[in-house]
Amino acid sequence: MKSILIKNADYAVTLDKKRRILRKASIYIEENKIAEIGTKKTRADRVIDASGMVVFPGFINTHLHTPQVFHRHCPAQQNKPIAQWIKVTTSINQEIDAEAAYYGALVCFAELMLSGATAVLDYFYPFVKGKPGTMEAVIKAAKDIGVRFTCIRGSMSQSKKQGTLYEEDVVEDSDTVLAHSQMMIEKYHDKSDYAMARIGVGPCLPFSSIEEDYSEAAKLARKYQGVILQTHVAESAWEVEYCRKKFGVSPIGLMQKTGFVGSDVSLTHCNMVTAVEVKLLGKTKTNVVITPICNTRDAADGNGIAPMTQLVKAGANLSIGVDGPASNDSMNLQDEMRYLRTVSKAKEGLFWARSQGQAKYTYLNPMEVLAITNLGGAKTLNRSDIGSIEVGKAADLTIFDPEQEITHAGAVNKWGAIISCQPIKPKYLIINGKIVIESGQIKTTNLEEVNKRFRQLQQQVLKKAQKRLLINLEDY
Repeated sequence: MKSILIKNADYAVTLDKKRRILRKASIYIEENKIAEIGTKKTRADRVIDASGMVVFPGFINTHLHTPQVFHRHCPAQQNKPIAQWIKVTTSINQEIDAEAAYYGALVCFAELMLSGATAVLDYFYPFVKGKPGTMEAVIKAAKDIGVRFTCIRGSMSQSKKQGTLYEEDVVEDSDTVLAHSQMMIEKYHDKSDYAMARIGVGPCLPFSSIEEDYSEAAKLARKYQGVILQTHVAESAWEVEYCRKKFGVSPIGLMQKTGFVGSDVSLTHCNMVTAVEVKLLGKTKTNVVITPICNTRDAADGNGIAPMTQLVKAGANLSIGVDGPASNDSMNLQDEMRYLRTVSKAKEGLFWARSQGQAKYTYLNPMEVLAITNLGGAKTLNRSDIGSIEVGKAADLTIFDPEQEITHAGAVNKWGAIISCQPIKPKYLIINGKIVIESGQIKTTNLEEVNKRFRQLQQQVLKKAQKRLLINLEDY
């Protein structure tokens, strides 16, 4: 199909500069771009009657770990100390080969797409000795299922020999990391507009890397157009104390020292940041990825929620991520958006309602949540071609039919209820001008066969991991 006409949408939430919400709107798509909004056209290669439906720009997820789907809701990791969590994770990841990585990624991408996501970032790690081709397999999975994809080439260079919590066969020396990162960038990174595959780089954690890993990753990324940086930072009091002892600075201080700040950098979590550090992140236009569900579940003394109000007021850009299924148990981006709205009041009790233009404090409203998810997500991915419904933007759209959902019955504001009520599947999902979900079903892959093969592979992986761990993974 070279053209798609979406006609008579009850609501079209554009997220354009004026935040327009159009009624009874029609949208015309040519090739992979939005060609007309409010079009009078009546014909196209495919016409979708969106009467009673709500059209959004496709949702953007900016943090995920696809290999963790192999240990989603693993009792041996639930509510356990970080040392055991890492031990179980490592043991399972040691058994994931390229085929397993491929099917695990398909499961993750399908779940995200079925929640309305059209663009996904996967922070991919670890790289296990003797298990080549895993990152390549994930990139192939994204291409096959048709999702717009950014893959961060993660890394860890410090093992138990250096006093960390990781086994020797899931860490790499720094030179190997840089060489492979450069190879992946040059082979798979598409810097052009409307690109379907891009690559980023970044060390995983301050307590699994050395200082030079951060500075060298930043230097490498900035040699190439559109290559972004991402890491996990300032997630816990334990990490802050570790950084002060190891590096002589806080986690954010380490990012500043190594040049790992700026508009091309996204820092995931940032729960434990000071007022001075908030100003630094704002001044440098650094992106902060909020992962509401996993962080609040693991939080102690309210430290699972980043200071969103201060970050926004300081000028930092916020986006949202589902994080890994081993720490979230879910990859539903609608659910994450709903939870972000819910917890936005919990950290400080107040959030500046910017959209009201007045001194009113409240929890986030649906438009603000959408802006964080989509506009903030596009900035985090360093892209200007996605995130909103505007002429010339990529044809990435998610269309919901809430009138058919009992969980949305009675909602006075139909489009806002997509954020506030229980998640529902999109009726249609369009990515890069192609219909990839229709009537709530993914068209680009046989999900039943994917699920069947994934579960076979998972049983093999868990059986081998359990022998190494000498514990029952199903026991709490």
